Amino acid sequence: MTNLGALSGGSSGGVTGQLDVQWIVDQIIFAKQQPIRDLETFEVFYEAKKEAFQEVNTRVSALESSIYKMNNSGFETKSASVSTEDYVTATATSSADNGQYTIYVDQLASAQSDTSDGFNSADDQLLSNNTFEIWNFDSSEKLGEVDYSGSTTSLNGLKNSINSLGLDVTATVINFGTSSSPNYKLQLTSEDTGTENGFNVVENPGPGQLNMDTKIAAANAQVYVNTNPATNPGDFITRSSNNISDIISGVTLKLSAADNTKPTTLTISGDSTVLKENIQEFVTQYNEVMDYLNAHFTYDEEKERAGVLSGESVALKIKQDLLTLATGKTEGVSGRDKYNSFAVIGLEINQKGQLEINDDLLDDALENHLDEVKQVLTDQGSATNSDISFVGSADNTVAGSYSIHVDVVAERGLAAGAAALAATLAQDEVLTITSGGTDYTINLTSGMTDAEVVTQINTTLDEANASAFSQISEVTGNLEIVSEDYGSGHTVAVVSDIASGAGGTGIGTTLISDTGVDVEGTIDGNAATGKGRILTSNTGDSKGLLANISSTTLNDAINGDDKGTVSFTRGVAEKLRDRMYEMSFPYSGLLAKNVESFEDKLDDISDKIKSINRHLESQQAILITQFTQANEALAQMNYLKSTLSNNMS
Repeated sequence: MTNLGALSGGSSGGVTGQLDVQWIVDQIIFAKQQPIRDLETFEVFYEAKKEAFQEVNTRVSALESSIYKMNNSGFETKSASVSTEDYVTATATSSADNGQYTIYVDQLASAQSDTSDGFNSADDQLLSNNTFEIWNFDSSEKLGEVDYSGSTTSLNGLKNSINSLGLDVTATVINFGTSSSPNYKLQLTSEDTGTENGFNVVENPGPGQLNMDTKIAAANAQVYVNTNPATNPGDFITRSSNNISDIISGVTLKLSAADNTKPTTLTISGDSTVLKENIQEFVTQYNEVMDYLNAHFTYDEEKERAGVLSGESVALKIKQDLLTLATGKTEGVSGRDKYNSFAVIGLEINQKGQLEINDDLLDDALENHLDEVKQVLTDQGSATNSDISFVGSADNTVAGSYSIHVDVVAERGLAAGAAALAATLAQDEVLTITSGGTDYTINLTSGMTDAEVVTQINTTLDEANASAFSQISEVTGNLEIVSEDYGSGHTVAVVSDIASGAGGTGIGTTLISDTGVDVEGTIDGNAATGKGRILTSNTGDSKGLLANISSTTLNDAINGDDKGTVSFTRGVAEKLRDRMYEMSFPYSGLLAKNVESFEDKLDDISDKIKSINRHLESQQAILITQFTQANEALAQMNYLKSTLSNNMS
């Protein structure tokens, strides 16, 4: 403390000097800043917790994503292996059946290639007074022609003219480089393999100057599947391409060489490689969350303080949920069903709460019990009647079996002509079809057969991506315009420019319109909402259950039909995914809200610090003024003392 001394001459003390104003004010302000230092301690504390929960949120979100990937990785993945790749390779989709096939490739498909006689130049006008015609493989249809009768052209000119026709035949000019003969030759090659993609060239008048000669004939592939060409030489299968996907369901064969004495063994089997990789990734992400929680719950001996998440109820809840759900059972399965938990498929919890993979158990489950693995991991549904099928469920749908009752079956929108479609149109006709709120114009010409009318309508609608098609009623023979989808959201309409009895489509000049019907019924005796063919339960344990009703008729039109039951099971991994998704959902998830609460605390601390600083700034100015005035008073006292001392001497 600064001693101001005494002003009386008899005092033993005296004024020794002026005050250090800045130092004194700084000491006072520092003392008054103690609440700020206390708040900053809390700021560090809350910032650490916020960052920790942000990291937890990131890891929980990664865990949820890994479960989604695992549960959608394709449980029915199939592999196709061949004993040798010399003649054929193969790929398989999930729809392929497991099995073994013996394949002989007897002949590869080839694209036709014709080559002309040689010419000395590709650009000189060496061709004249002719028509170059290209016909289809059996000469029943002329595909196109280049007419240079009465004029001349070059090989390159003819090539360009052929290519401009837009045919599936490519023309090129090849320089064969033979010194002893003219070396420029026109070559035509089919773009696709197979006999039906072959062509014929005609020069009028013949024989013409080009004299095209087939060097490679169009040919189909010939394959023997599970039959021996040596003993059954005529049992081959022909296809126009060397890439064949319609012999063995779900399998694509790629032929590369032919030898009907060399068999290739094709094996189709289940392939769980990708699924196992995704299960391993799920385990890794699960353990990432658990390890982080454990590390930040633990007392830090080095820093002599509890972990940043210690005592945090939200973090404790996440850990408890992880352990509870990972050790839980699939809901809705029989108690006698062995495959109802992570443990039985090889995902075991250790003492630290981490998941460990028992490879022997997991490999056996993936190889021999894939359906059961699917039941453990995902939500599954099945039906007892082929007329119904499980579509989906809501988060609150209770696993179990639920009865389905149908009162009204779904219908498409169907606009039928007023009279039967004529076998052959007697005149031109224009139909206007409305589907999805869009009008489509169909131009029909006199002489079209009824089949050609249907084809013309469907081709036009397909090219426009319209959600409607046409057909001929098997009962009445009337032309029908039908919506592709079922339900009240799908309306079709049609009108013609001629009367219905004029030897035409039978539609007539009055607009015909029809709207589809939604399915109606109940699920487990509870009210359900129909949309198209989908029936959704509104109440009870089945609430949110979706069933597809494919029935087109009812046995009892008055009382409706009982259609059996739909059973629903909820997998362990899917329950865990739902919970992690709920926890990590942006803005409204529990973790997001928790982070937000710490951000609010930090904002509050920041506001308090700013308020205290503003108050201290004003106090500092006042203190400086006061102590400056004190300094001035001391200066006057020093002056007075000096004057008195001089006068007394």
